[in-house]
Amino acid sequence: MASHFGAGGRPNDYMSKVPFFWFLAVSAGGSIALVFAAATTLKRLPARWISIPNRDYWLATDERREVAMNRIAAPMAWIGLLTAALLAVAVEFTIKANLQGTNFANDVFIVMMVGYLLLVTAITIWMIRDLARLANPSDET
Repeated sequence: MASHFGAGGRPNDYMSKVPFFWFLAVSAGGSIALVFAAATTLKRLPARWISIPNRDYWLATDERREVAMNRIAAPMAWIGLLTAALLAVAVEFTIKANLQGTNFANDVFIVMMVGYLLLVTAITIWMIRDLARLANPSDET
């Protein structure tokens, strides 16, 4: 089955079905798991390894650290959901191209990829600004 497609959407690499679906499960599942595990892993890291706005404020006490980690976890969950959706679309287009013997829908996928990147960028900027803004106690009201 076609497993890789060139710029025009034409298949240019093939795999048998079983290795294809194993590769898909490991790579897509692993990518999604990494995004969702990042917030949990961040909670366990030493403070010196964490780079967030106003790190000294957020990591000064256990209570503030927990607030900061929770404020990071929610946007990371959205990024994980968006990543899963993008991968699901890629899998759908790949399977559809294989079943119908057509080209991969590159034009549609590129639009979706740009949308994904814009949303992930917006979420990341919002998260950074949120942590920067809330670190000033006078802004918490």
